[in-house]
Amino acid sequence: MLNSDFKTGRQVIHTVKYADDLVLLAKEETVLKGAIDSLNDVVICYGMEMYVEVNEVIKTSRKSSPL
Repeated sequence: MLNSDFKTGRQVIHTVKYADDLVLLAKEETVLKGAIDSLNDVVICYGMEMYVEVNEVIKTSRKSSPL
């Protein structure tokens, strides 16, 4: 597993990579959507495709919740 960030224009995209999977990390949904759009623009520039049908958004929180 590799944790790294990369920059597209002025936006820094925080990622975790494993094999052929890529996890995008963001604190807000709007930021995540912007990161996905930026990544898709880069992917297209390299003649590649991103399969959005298999993408998932998982919301997590550091706050503990009562059981």
